[in-house]
Formats: sequence, C-alpha cells, structure tokens
Amino acid sequence: MDGRTRELCKQLRAMQSAEAASWLMENYKIDGGQLGEAFTLVAHRSWTKSDQLRLARYFLQDIPFGSPYPLRAFATFMPIRTLVMVIREHLPRVTKDRLGLLRYFLSPLISEKSLTDADVTAGKDLIKELKRLEAAE
Repeated sequence: MDGRTRELCKQLRAMQSAEAASWLMENYKIDGGQLGEAFTLVAHRSWTKSDQLRLARYFLQDIPFGSPYPLRAFATFMPIRTLVMVIREHLPRVTKDRLGLLRYFLSPLISEKSLTDADVTAGKDLIKELKRLEAAE
C-alpha cells in the first residue's frame, strides 16, 4: 500500500462508519476507473452492518469484475452469507456469459471464508444457482 492510500485509510478510520461509507461512495464512482483503490480502502476499516450492506450493494453492482479482488475485499469483514445475499440481489444484471466467471471467483472464496454452517449452506446454494442459470436456455 502506498503512502497516499495509507493516509486515506487513516482518514477513513477517523470518521464514523456512515460518514466514511458515504465519502467512499461519493469519491469512487462505479464508472470512475479507480475502484481498485476503493476496494483496498474498504478492506482496511471496520464497518457497521448497515454500512457493510450499503458499500457492498453500491460497489458490487457490476459483478463479476476481472479479478476476485473486489469480492475478497468484502469477505475480509463481511460474513459470506451476507455477501451471498448482496450478490443474489445483483444477479439479474449479470449476463449469462459472465456467470461462469463469477462462479470461478466465488467457489474458492466461499470455501476459504465460510465460518459457519449458514455460510457454507448459503455459498453452496449460490453456486448451485449460478450453475443452473448458466445451463438455462
């Protein structure tokens, strides 16, 4: 992490969770091209549950990305079952040809980060749904 990113992390940690989440969404637009930095910043702060959801719903609306990094960033502080819930909300926007990529990124993440039976079940159910959607004509 470079000095600029470290300083931004420090500034975000000095803010209340809601204020920091709003700041991130205002300063890192989905179509802005600097989302990599936003995902780094998101992963280096604690968030209230409501702000976890706000951030995930905002930043993950264009899933899948070209790497698993955005999903991994959210899995650092959010239970897998909650991440799965947000991904399900965004599934209608995922084109059929990108479902396999999403499944490819999610499968190892779910295995690695599932801490409870509820996480495992939610993750397996999502993977099954992605396979079903891929196979649908």
